[in-house]
Parts: sequence; C-alpha cells; structure tokens
Amino acid sequence: MGIFATTTSFADLLIGTEIDTATTSLLTKKISLAESTIKSRLSKRYDVSAFDSATAIPPQLTDLAETLTEGFYYKSASRGNEKMIKRGEVLCKWVIDELNNISNGKVDLLDSTGSSIVERENGQWDMTSSTIDYSSTFNEDAAKDWKIDSDKLDDISDDRG
Repeated sequence: MGIFATTTSFADLLIGTEIDTATTSLLTKKISLAESTIKSRLSKRYDVSAFDSATAIPPQLTDLAETLTEGFYYKSASRGNEKMIKRGEVLCKWVIDELNNISNGKVDLLDSTGSSIVERENGQWDMTSSTIDYSSTFNEDAAKDWKIDSDKLDDISDDRG
C-alpha cells in the first residue's frame, strides 16, 4: 500500500479491468515504483521525507503517482499489446516531464490549501543569481585569441613603484 496512491483508487482509473488479487499485487509494486520515482525526482528541490505522512501529501503528487502507476501498469500488463505499451509510455512521459518541471523550478508544488511547498534549505535553489545570460561588458574575443601586452612587465613594476 502506498502513501501517495492506493490500489483502491485504480478501480475508477483502469476502466474495464478486473481488480483481482493479481492486479492488486501488480498495482502495489507499480505504486511503490511510482512513489520512489517521484521522490527521487523531487528530492533535489524538496525535503521529500515530509511527504511520508498521508496527511502531508500535496494533491499534485497523488495525481502524478496515480498517473505514473497507471502508465507502469499498462506497460507491465500489456503482454506485447502495442496500444497498451504506447498508452503506458505516454502517461509515464507526461508525469516525468511534469516532475522535471517541478524539480527545475518551472512549476511549484502546492499543498492542499494552494500554497507553495517550502523548498529545501541548503539545496541547489539557494542561489539568487546566475551567469546564464551574462554577456561580457566589453565583448572580448575568446581568451585564446588574446595577445600579451608587450610592456606588461614594465607596467607592473611601475605600478609597484
């Protein structure tokens, strides 16, 4: 039984699928895989240990865990059926893309009240500036194209007096 998702929610999601003992067993394994995938993707931005209590699970994570579990289920239960494999791949790709967006700061993770979840302290998000779009003040050529000043040593000795 997972924390983000439970096998009982899949009776509504897997339309036309009999939720018997074998299906429940497979879903339990896929829920575990989905939850560990989600936690590993979000761990660089959030303290995921805070999500170990069922009362602290952001609603987005429940939706993402169910969708990822569904994707994993379709891929595992396909028995070579290309349509099921493709359906599973599409669902998994959507969730992984969404997790990457959350992890990279393009999308925030919200709690049940709609407030942003507090990010990790001492994580990669402590930086307040970067040089990603920095352009040189003087637009100098590449360092390998620079010439050495012929009287550099004289200038240095003059300055030191």
